[in-house]
Amino acid sequence: MARFTLDGGKRMRSQFLWWALRACRGGQDHDQVHRALRIAAALELIQTGALVHDDLMDASRLRRGRPTLHADITTQYAAAHRPGASEPLGAAAALLGGDLALAWADDTIAHLELPPATGRRVRDIWTAMRTEMAAGQYLDLHAQATRSSRARWSRGLHPARARPLSMHSAQHEERGP
Repeated sequence: MARFTLDGGKRMRSQFLWWALRACRGGQDHDQVHRALRIAAALELIQTGALVHDDLMDASRLRRGRPTLHADITTQYAAAHRPGASEPLGAAAALLGGDLALAWADDTIAHLELPPATGRRVRDIWTAMRTEMAAGQYLDLHAQATRSSRARWSRGLHPARARPLSMHSAQHEERGP
């Protein structure tokens, strides 16, 4: 999971969050930086989980020019198991890996030390983002099955593109101008 998360990718969500913090003249306070980096890590973990699950649903063998997690695990276990057994193992292990990344992301958000009102706002945004992500994945599957153009619509409104800015804003609502 670490290799899949850290190798490749642009980390745009965490960069959006960081640069929003800096644009609002934040980042001078150690606690503020710590919270922003924790939220950024959670964003990268939720992205990892989404990509792993997306690769499974699409049966993709490559991501960022490298084997997907399920393809990598399948290859690792191909010689160690009876013929044909490594494919289901790779898929199942990747599904669990994606779920683990999502659980770690949720844990990271749940353990943020924030003032109560700010914590509620951050968790509300987080919950909405998670739900929208899963719904968007379903819309993509539905569009593929029905040959609908809705897949383009759901990708265009992907919540993970805008939510990092909301997460930053929620962190600093109580502080005022």
